[in-house]
Amino acid sequence: MKTTLLVFLWSFSLIAQIDVKQDKLAHFGAGALVSSLSYVVIYKHTKSAPKSLLYSTACAFLVGTAKECYDIKHGREGFGVEDLLVTTFGGFVTSSFITIAIKDKGKQKQLEKIKEFKKEEQQPIEIPLAVRTEK
Repeated sequence: MKTTLLVFLWSFSLIAQIDVKQDKLAHFGAGALVSSLSYVVIYKHTKSAPKSLLYSTACAFLVGTAKECYDIKHGREGFGVEDLLVTTFGGFVTSSFITIAIKDKGKQKQLEKIKEFKKEEQQPIEIPLAVRTEK
């Protein structure tokens, strides 16, 4: 979990160093928000981290596409491929971090089960002696 947090903060520090327009940051944030909300709902139903990653990234892509289609009709700039890519990337990054965190929890649970199993193995077990009966 600590490494996930460090990677997350490191990526934000890189983004902060780049001169990025506010519009692109808003698209990244919107993709991240949509993806994180959809990830929670999808994971609750599927219990599969890879499916949740794929579907939540697709949700960010669909919301970005809908926004760009709205811009065609009502906006000044029209369809922006860069904006769509940034929205999708924001969704993918967020979903990836959530997936990593979930898999780390799964590994921790597996390690705990292994430790419990080893403790049970170390305790001596009484084995009853076989008694021979003569006929």
